[in-house]
Amino acid sequence: KKSEGDFNENQATSVLGETQVYGMTKGGIDLGLFALLRYTEKARHTVNLTGLDAGTEYSYRVGWADRDYWSDVYTFETAPAGESAPFEVLLITDPQGYSKEAYQRILKVMDKAETVFDDKYSFIINAGDIVEYSSNTTQFDYYFNGLREHLANTSQVVAVGNHGDSSFDVSKDKEAAFLQSSESVYTEPYNNVLAHYNFDLPEQDSVNGAYYSYDYSGVHFTVLNTNDTNDNGLNEGQLNWLKADLAATTKNHKVVIMHKSIFSAGPHTQDAEIIGMKQQLPSIFEEYGVNLVLSGHDHTYSESYYLDGNGEIIKSANNKTEKIGSKGTLYVSLGTIGDKRYKYQSDSEAPLYTGAEIHDPYLFNPTFGKLTFDGKDLFYQGYEYDIETDTVNEIKPPFRLSQTDIILISVGSAVGAGGIGTGIFFLIKFLKKKKLAA
Repeated sequence: KKSEGDFNENQATSVLGETQVYGMTKGGIDLGLFALLRYTEKARHTVNLTGLDAGTEYSYRVGWADRDYWSDVYTFETAPAGESAPFEVLLITDPQGYSKEAYQRILKVMDKAETVFDDKYSFIINAGDIVEYSSNTTQFDYYFNGLREHLANTSQVVAVGNHGDSSFDVSKDKEAAFLQSSESVYTEPYNNVLAHYNFDLPEQDSVNGAYYSYDYSGVHFTVLNTNDTNDNGLNEGQLNWLKADLAATTKNHKVVIMHKSIFSAGPHTQDAEIIGMKQQLPSIFEEYGVNLVLSGHDHTYSESYYLDGNGEIIKSANNKTEKIGSKGTLYVSLGTIGDKRYKYQSDSEAPLYTGAEIHDPYLFNPTFGKLTFDGKDLFYQGYEYDIETDTVNEIKPPFRLSQTDIILISVGSAVGAGGIGTGIFFLIKFLKKKKLAA
């Protein structure tokens, strides 16, 4: 357990990990967007920890004890017990870098993102496309090493995006036959993104990505694999699993993470599999009570109206607060935390409530989100990182009330009729100013 002061190795518990060598490819001549790939091998070390206390922060380091080689000391926090423990989550998507410099810029966004949390986030949800070219393992080095201070101090939940659908099969690599140095190299085909994680997955073919789910306090999270699709939407095996997964949970709140957005103003809205998922999934989300869907892929930011199982606007639902409602499903396309920002399709027929105001016509700045569970209700808030001023601003459509704004009105109400007028006037000016600043 974490304690005050330096890491005390005499009080630490040592756990022996397992090692698996993977054959993979890296850039020989590497120009970022283009690379001549060459065969290489990497060892993945995994450790399973048991007997940990719930809701507890632990310090750790990894290394080679015989050679007294150790990493820096990092921390992680275990999931809380029960269903009413409050928590916050950092929501990002599409870092999609291909150079050290790209992840240095993303690091600045991650540093500033910490300032919007009351304490610190419990984990990170990444809606996909960690790197530009997942067959080039060097780009994963840029990602994990460049963002180490954040990634090594928390847990990550990752949806595999379309830039992560590549796989490696050592038996089919022409160079491996001559350059393979380890007798224990992994021989089965594997997904290049999943090789860098240790998820507990349901049985499936995970060569192009994976689907899985987990619970955290009072919220059930379901991660879909939008690479496992056809023109009609998700393939049958994943679709059946999704229905069974949502039917089995008893949590009041259900959140779905899927890389490809089905309601957005991005450039992929007419892709066949997205049209198929748009026809296939909303009725399932309505039937099983999914109120929030988080996506990426389009590199544009948008929030939909609350939609029913036919993708139609529920007029009685309230988009004017951060609180996630119980009527219909809110679809959020998280934009991108990286450099590649795309054009907002103003002719999109998607029923979108907000997003256009931070594009002109391309997305102005990197974006991210915050998910908050207060022990009872779920809240969502989007943010943009202003590159020029190195500041973070809330993404707010006109007249959306945050918890802070509601407090302003309450204070105005407490001082009589004149105070109410002053409070409302101040609030409207405050929101108009935020809109202009966007």
